[in-house]
Order: sequence, then C-alpha cells, then structure tokens
Amino acid sequence: MRTTIELPDEHYRALRTLAARRGTRGFSPLIREAIDLLLAREDEAEIDEALALAGVLDDREADALEDHVRAVRSRPGRLTSDTGAGGDS
Repeated sequence: MRTTIELPDEHYRALRTLAARRGTRGFSPLIREAIDLLLAREDEAEIDEALALAGVLDDREADALEDHVRAVRSRPGRLTSDTGAGGDS
C-alpha cells in the first residue's frame, strides 16, 4: 500500500543518510522497520501490563488473559526472539 507522510527536514536528512549507509534505495524499508519496532514495543507493553496482574485473577479471568496474550503474540509483524525482525518485512 502506498501512502504519503510529512516529515520534518531533519528526519528527511537523517533517513537519506541512513538509507545511503545501508545501501537502500528509498525510505520504504526504513519506515517499515520503524513501524514494526513501534508496534512490537506496544505489544510488549501490553503484555507487561498483563503480567503485572499475576495472582489477582480468578481462573476464568486468567484463561481470558492467556487467550489475549496468545492473540497479541500471533499478530503479523510482531518481533519474535527467533527472528529479531518483523514477520511481514
């Protein structure tokens, strides 16, 4: 999918420099990587919040929480310890 974003000049220059260092043509791979990292961090924060509830849930609530964690962990593009990168890149 194509989209347009507005960037401050300093971000544009920094992305150009990074793309050149990596030998990447264009910014799309860098933007996808940044989005994958942001989404993974949000997933991890959500899981950390849930884990902080340890011992305060009844069995039904605990089962629902486990189901939710499994769903979060199975989201496309989520970083995994195996790959170290998003699954959709």
